[in-house]
Order: sequence, then structure tokens, then C-alpha cells
Amino acid sequence: MGYRTCKWNNEEETQLLEYVNDEVSWEDISRELNRSIPACKKRLKMLDKRLIRKIVANSAEVQEEIDAILNDVPLVNASQKWTDELDFYLLTDFYELSIDEARKRFDASYAEIAGRLEGLYEGKDEYSIEILLRASKFIKQRKGLLPTSSSTSKKEAKILKKIHKLQQKLKQVRDE
Repeated sequence: MGYRTCKWNNEEETQLLEYVNDEVSWEDISRELNRSIPACKKRLKMLDKRLIRKIVANSAEVQEEIDAILNDVPLVNASQKWTDELDFYLLTDFYELSIDEARKRFDASYAEIAGRLEGLYEGKDEYSIEILLRASKFIKQRKGLLPTSSSTSKKEAKILKKIHKLQQKLKQVRDE
């Protein structure tokens, strides 16, 4: 059987990813794409590496945004009230701070900080619910679970869906 030996095009790569996501056998993939099984496997491995590089680049951009936000967060005097920015910072980055760092950042006792955090988590008013939703969306973006920008076309949405599936597979592989 004469297999194709020319350069892979975007349509073939997309089909390959779809077949792999649908768990089609390598023989069927090879037959459909008119490529050898080793060529298909090699191309999939290369695509995985390319997508991982994109994810890493995306996470670097998100980290830069986080750093910019953290640099803009002012230190709080105990007499000041909690602001939207400080509540947001508290929800998104509190668990990454040590006790001393939190006390220094907010210039308040740890009990006051924990009390404020608990009050926000209870979500008794609309403000708490709104800021919790905003913070959870931000954290998911930072972890790469959500795209950083909304897609503008069906093609982009399809690619983002594939990236998400590959991220899930990558997480499964790393957990095993």
C-alpha cells in the first residue's frame, strides 16, 4: 500500500486529533489518512509537544498578569476597610502566603484576615457571591482550565476544546 509522504496539512492534523480523541484504532487512522501507523504516532507526539508549549506560553502570560496585579495591591492599614481589590487578592492568593506574609501584606492580625476570608466564603450577600465567582474564574484561568480570552470563531472554539481534552489526558497521565 502506498502511503502519503508529503507534508502534513492542518486538516490532516485535525482529523488525527479527532480520531485519537474518539479512540479510533491506529489501523483505521492509518487507512483514513493514508499514512503509516508510525507516521501517525510520530505526528501525534509532535502535536502534543506543540500544544504543551502553547499551554506553557499561556501559563507564562497568566503569571505575568498575576504579577502585575500583585504589584498593584496596596498594603492595608488596620483602620482601612477591605476593598474589592483586597478581597479579590485575599480569595485568589491567600493560600499561597505564609502567616507572616499575610500579616505583613494586610497589616492585620491573622484572625482578622481569616475572619474576612470566612465571611467572603459564606456568601451571604450579593457582593460575596459576585467576588467568589470572579475569583474562581480567575483561578481556573491561571491553572489553565479556562481560556484567557473568549473565542471569536467556531474553529477557535473547536481548537480550545481539543486543547482542553489534551490537558485532561495530560493530567491523567501525570496522576498515574
